[in-house]
Amino acid sequence: MAGYYFDTKIFKATDVTDIFRKNTLIRGLAIRASLMRASFNIVKVDKAHNNSVVYLFGVDPIMSIYYFILFKSYRIKIVSERNELPIEIINNKHRIVSLYKRFLYPWLFKLFDGYSVISSQLQKFYSSYTGERCQITLLPMTVDFSRFENVLIDNNKDVKFIFYAGSLDQSKDGINHLIRAFLRVHKKLLNWELWIAGISDDSSDIVCSTIGDPDFEKKVKFLGLVSRDKIPALLLSSEVCVLPRPDSLQARHGFPAKLGEYLASGKPVITTNVGEIPSYLSKEEVFYISKDTIEVNLAETLLFVYSHYDQALEKGQRGRQKAYQVFSLQKNAEILRDFINGVISQ
Repeated sequence: MAGYYFDTKIFKATDVTDIFRKNTLIRGLAIRASLMRASFNIVKVDKAHNNSVVYLFGVDPIMSIYYFILFKSYRIKIVSERNELPIEIINNKHRIVSLYKRFLYPWLFKLFDGYSVISSQLQKFYSSYTGERCQITLLPMTVDFSRFENVLIDNNKDVKFIFYAGSLDQSKDGINHLIRAFLRVHKKLLNWELWIAGISDDSSDIVCSTIGDPDFEKKVKFLGLVSRDKIPALLLSSEVCVLPRPDSLQARHGFPAKLGEYLASGKPVITTNVGEIPSYLSKEEVFYISKDTIEVNLAETLLFVYSHYDQALEKGQRGRQKAYQVFSLQKNAEILRDFINGVISQ
């Protein structure tokens, strides 16, 4: 029987004092120390290491070397989930990236026995460094549909709302596009508000202060950081879910996890035609807006959804069915099982 180990939730920020949370260097050292201790406990607990695999998430170069030395000493195979490009590439650090591509990536990505990636572009990127023996599997975004069952929602609410959840960073998910598109049409969307769940109220206040329209600002509600268990109720209570992600290197190589939960709600979904989203979803299941004219297309699509809501809701239901076919836990569990068994047998 193979042993599968996952390093998620080994360390929590709440386990340390405020000084650890505020000091980036100390926090980084504390996290690494905790991970090292937890991973060492794995090899102590599992005495029969044959056919054992450790599954890692988001590993930096220092920890990659540590894991390689530790687990390879006990003949434990290592796989890693990579759902983004390396951070230095995303942040456009050209000089560092040039050096890393020449001196770091060619050996760093060969340390592990396999990788799971969320897009074919990432599969292409990592395979250019890993070599033939390393297995790379495409593991799409996973949606737990059970989270959307037996959820209490208010069907008699006076105010209806457009919902967005995610980063308040314009370059990543297009928060400014969303607000300005809503500004264009909010007077025509009677009793519709814009509700935004994001990681920081500070950023949202800055965005909204550029509008200078008090009546409009009353219709934009910033929810701040919303806990994971409250997201399904918000999605199911909304009228439409929106993701105006701009075209970028990050968008082209990744896949937005929030999109899966949008689809699971069965509500109409508006998203940008960017990256690999069109590889999984057609215009029969989501409303696509152009990456070149996001604000204009988004405003027009919101008006269409408002005026043809029954038709839009049918598309949302088709989107939910498609998401279950390609993103469900059951579907991805099969892919992950075959991947790990392949790594064990190599």
